[in-house]
Amino acid sequence: MNLTIKNNIFILVFTLFLITCKNKTTENNTAYTTNINIDSIVKTDHDSILFLSSTQLKNLDITFGNIERKLISKEIQLNGQVNVQYNRYFQLTLPLGGYVTKIFVKHGTKVDEGDSLLIAENIAFIDIQEKYLLTKIHQKELEQELVRKNELKKNNAISDKDYQQFENNYLQNKVLLKSYYEQLKVIDINPENLTSETISKSIVFKAPDAGIVTNIKPAVGRYFNPTDDILTIRNFDDMHLHLKAFEKDLELLKEGQKVWAYTINAPDRKYLATIKIINISFDNDKTVEVHCEFNEKLPIHLIPGLYMGGLIQIDPIYAYCLPEEAVLSYQDKKYVFAEDLNKPQHFDFIEVNIGIEDNETVQILNYHKLLNRKIVTQGAYFMMMQLKNTNDDE
Repeated sequence: MNLTIKNNIFILVFTLFLITCKNKTTENNTAYTTNINIDSIVKTDHDSILFLSSTQLKNLDITFGNIERKLISKEIQLNGQVNVQYNRYFQLTLPLGGYVTKIFVKHGTKVDEGDSLLIAENIAFIDIQEKYLLTKIHQKELEQELVRKNELKKNNAISDKDYQQFENNYLQNKVLLKSYYEQLKVIDINPENLTSETISKSIVFKAPDAGIVTNIKPAVGRYFNPTDDILTIRNFDDMHLHLKAFEKDLELLKEGQKVWAYTINAPDRKYLATIKIINISFDNDKTVEVHCEFNEKLPIHLIPGLYMGGLIQIDPIYAYCLPEEAVLSYQDKKYVFAEDLNKPQHFDFIEVNIGIEDNETVQILNYHKLLNRKIVTQGAYFMMMQLKNTNDDE
């Protein structure tokens, strides 16, 4: 009898244990269901609408905020290269061709304007000097004759036809003299100093500007045609920074903005520059070139072709903004959850256009539809996942 009572008591206790466990499991499942259950989802032509009960809002730890107008700024980072200004880049050629007999510089030689670069020889050099001097002599004769012709014309001692013919010859020779004068300057001969005693087949070519000599070709003893480059002079005193800007940054850039440039190897060392020109067309890589002038002379190791980055601080502006956490990304677009003004606990999933992003704050360009509405600032991502998962299931 005692054994039977003990068995009955054991069965009763075990049954109560099972019932208790079942109730706890049910309570846990109910709590879990409360956390993720979406009571209803309504689709419209433009946005999805999500309804959450008060219990769900509490369990999901949803917090709200409002779109606010505040001061916001942005730092744009661009990349580019150092380049020499186009008008400070010279390629030396022999305009009449010729043989190079001597060269005074090497690759990397620093030269000043007027320094001797090389000596070249050509019979054509003699020819142009001869023509200039003979034409100059003839011009003096014509000038003296012009004085005499003018006296004859005053006294009607010369026909108009003869006077006109002489005047034409005088003007033609004057043009020819000017032409030879300029040709001599092109081959580095000063016409003012040229005499019959200084005619030479050899000419010393001088540096047209200060700079560094680069790209020297093997020259001594070689004949160069008028179109052949012998060497290049780059003036590094006027180097520019050419940055590449993407379309999304163009509206924030303007001429006159300051740029803090830096090299990849030494990002902490900044060089101040100023935006001078923003190109009006896209390059093949869909970027726009931004030309910047340095405000200081660069160290000699910063040479053309060097890659540099540029930081541009955009002037602060007042804009309507939301916390970064409130803005969601979905299929390459941006969205926020905003409570319906007329239907509490109904949340519109609204597409937004963003502007400046600064310190976990995002500018909203199409802010009008969000004014005076409660915006989900915490828990928005979880709401979006549930909304989209439910839509996919349907």
